Amino acid sequence: MMIRHAKLQIEFKGEFMGIREMRKHIGWYTVGYPSSTKLRAKTNEMESLEDLVQLLNAWRDKIMSV
Repeated sequence: MMIRHAKLQIEFKGEFMGIREMRKHIGWYTVGYPSSTKLRAKTNEMESLEDLVQLLNAWRDKIMSV
């Protein structure tokens, strides 16, 4: 859902603004999940949809292995 949301943000506002606005949305999506604090900290380094996809995949793999 976060990736779909990001794609829509990018379509509407462009990649530069869309990804930056997704940083706050990711915080809302992930509240209460394991390691979400670290994920939210890393979102500040995102600059593209590809960065977001890689970050979310790594985070998902980490929480699924617990």
